[in-house]
Amino acid sequence: MTTGTAAGADLSVDLLDGTAATTALLSSLMLTPPDPEALARLRSAAELEWPFPDAEGSTPEAVLLLCAPVAQDEVAADHLRLFGGAMPALAPPHESVYRSEDHLLFGEVTMQVREAYARHDLAAPAGGRPTDDHAGLELAFVAHLCLLVLDALDRGDHESAQAIATDLRAFWSEHLLTWLPAFAGLVTKNADTTLYRGVGLLLAEEARRWTALTR
Repeated sequence: MTTGTAAGADLSVDLLDGTAATTALLSSLMLTPPDPEALARLRSAAELEWPFPDAEGSTPEAVLLLCAPVAQDEVAADHLRLFGGAMPALAPPHESVYRSEDHLLFGEVTMQVREAYARHDLAAPAGGRPTDDHAGLELAFVAHLCLLVLDALDRGDHESAQAIATDLRAFWSEHLLTWLPAFAGLVTKNADTTLYRGVGLLLAEEARRWTALTR
């Protein structure tokens, strides 16, 4: 069993493990709409213990929305409306759109995110779709860093755990927290399905949690 903390007692093993699971799930739902098998897994996940219960210790409403029964074709259409396709996205999923003056991709912000990935030997998929600063890729990077910290703690390498946790905090502070709240609001407001409304609420909750941790 992995034990210990990194970059301060507030980055506990439970926090890192829960963040890894939550951001990995949200990442997958940002990048592609779930197929019928994935939807079935989500429905069964409603019966499992969520890593971050609400104030009463119960499963959060956002998770119940995420796991509610929904038709796959409705989810696919909602994903396309929200995150882009033939029509402009109702919730643009790229950091550059929110942070650059011209709202275009492949600018300075995209390059900064690419450099953050490279420091941990990662890269966005070839071809530029999605680009490095896509919400799904940024959340997947957070999950990856959480797992790297946990692995270092498991090995007893607290120096490496501290260094990676510092990068984790910095990525939240310098990137995700600068735009994720606005993005989450658009997802929640414009979603047609309970699944993506739940996604928007969970994104907002992750932003609130890590805002407190990075102060």
